Amino acid sequence: MEIKTIVEIHNENFEKKVDSSYFESLTNIYNIYTIENKGYLILLDSVDVYEIFEIAVSIKEQSKGIGSRLMSLLPKDKDILLEVNEKNTKALALYKRQGFLQIYERKKYYGDFSAIIMKKVCVL
Repeated sequence: MEIKTIVEIHNENFEKKVDSSYFESLTNIYNIYTIENKGYLILLDSVDVYEIFEIAVSIKEQSKGIGSRLMSLLPKDKDILLEVNEKNTKALALYKRQGFLQIYERKKYYGDFSAIIMKKVCVL
């Protein structure tokens, strides 16, 4: 998937609009998983965990299992962390279905809404 398409999908889904430099400046990228031009997941690598930096599915492709397919591509050799806005109930439901558990809440991190920190423990 071209960076242009990633930017388009991001801008469909997130309030903060970006250009390609937003993604090009990322460090510690482990992988960018994509499914055709329908969605992407950016995974960062830390020493002892992975972190889902961002996952997004094109608006017209949502509710078709693309998010679940992207999550199924994640490696299973380290625990995985993510952060999600509490108002994003679709994402929260997806993460719970995928085995992520809430480990922390950052109150009012997104203005009136909290950030939910979730973790999936690696089981080898």
